[in-house]
Amino acid sequence: MAEGKKSFILYADLIHTVKKMPKEKVADLFCTILEYVNDEDPIVDDMVVDLVFEPIKHQLKRDLVRYEKTKSRKAEAGRIGGLVKAEKSKKILAEVSCASSARREKTILANVADNDNDNDNDNDNDNDISKGTNVPKGLPSFADSSVRQEWNKADFINLPTQEAKSFLKTFIETNKPDFIEPYAYLWNLFATENGLSEMRTLTDARKKKLKTRVREPMFDFIKILMGIKSSQMLKGGGTTGWKVDFDWIVESESNYVKILEGKYN
Repeated sequence: MAEGKKSFILYADLIHTVKKMPKEKVADLFCTILEYVNDEDPIVDDMVVDLVFEPIKHQLKRDLVRYEKTKSRKAEAGRIGGLVKAEKSKKILAEVSCASSARREKTILANVADNDNDNDNDNDNDNDISKGTNVPKGLPSFADSSVRQEWNKADFINLPTQEAKSFLKTFIETNKPDFIEPYAYLWNLFATENGLSEMRTLTDARKKKLKTRVREPMFDFIKILMGIKSSQMLKGGGTTGWKVDFDWIVESESNYVKILEGKYN
């Protein structure tokens, strides 16, 4: 029997032959069959048993040949399917990577040109960050801010996700910038990994609320994200299915403090 094969077929019409055999020979026949399919190479001394066993043996051989052919076809189909799947996965990953990089560049860097100083007005004109145009880094309007200049010079758009996250975390922890782009980038990467809503637009309201939160001593964006990651409730695991989003975090001091204090664990 083939390696790994644990069963074989006996055809129902064999009963017509077996019924004509002496009962004591029937037991010998089935022992012989079992020895054969277990590769024990049985020696048959009884002529009656040998005559009945011979056609069964040839049928078992034919079945084994069919089994091997079927197994080979399935293995080849699986191999080809795996190659096709791998190629599709590569294509999808490449498309996602390109789309992700393009989207991040459009959605965040396009808004670097917005006037993000302390004189932000309260108008409701949202910048659609999925349709913005690429804006060169190092804009003169931010020349008075060393942190902003450092951000404008940062080149992490094409980094792998984990490296980009590491850069953003370090930048935020080191500088605690009062402009929204680093937080938005990191939030979108975090949201994608945790099934939360990404930030699509950089509105004046979001910018102003973020600036207010940054000035508060308790506001630690990295620890807030860690708190969300460890809370199933904040990721939709509660009875209502509600999920935290960026706006809720920056809406008030009490919101993010509850996360830091583990109220949702």
